[in-house]
Amino acid sequence: MINFYRILLIIIVFIIISCGSKDSKNTGLNIDVDSNIYIVPIGDVEEKYLTHLVPKLEERFTTKVYLALDKRMQIPDYAYDESVNQYVAMYILTEMSKKITFPGDYKVLGVCNVDLFLPESNYPFIFGQAIRGGKVALISMIRMNPNSYVGGKPNDELLFKRMQKEAI
Repeated sequence: MINFYRILLIIIVFIIISCGSKDSKNTGLNIDVDSNIYIVPIGDVEEKYLTHLVPKLEERFTTKVYLALDKRMQIPDYAYDESVNQYVAMYILTEMSKKITFPGDYKVLGVCNVDLFLPESNYPFIFGQAIRGGKVALISMIRMNPNSYVGGKPNDELLFKRMQKEAI
């Protein structure tokens, strides 16, 4: 009988904790929703791949999101690692931090179309990276694009959905 009450107590505590307040702004994503978000093309990225991100990000983070096509940044040559035929994401993020600024409080989402990796990780590639507590984040379309697979076919709708998920 005592075990029954212990289990019942544990269940009640679990229910109370799980029914706590759901603050829509506390998403756990480390993004200050009071900041404007700017989407910037990094390298050769077409505008159509950026525009679809705006409404999704505005909805998710309850803030204004802008395309900053005039801030387009080229990928630094030194970010390319010839031994793996990929780009070091942190090098691109570092350049973004130095070169892309906006007035006031802001966050920048860079979108590129090159293969990214982290030399210090065991992963052969990454979809994106951010500087924790920083102002910049970067996502790459290349591995999300069905057209980049061997035998893959173009599918912009699938690419848009994948990009939205990674951006959020």
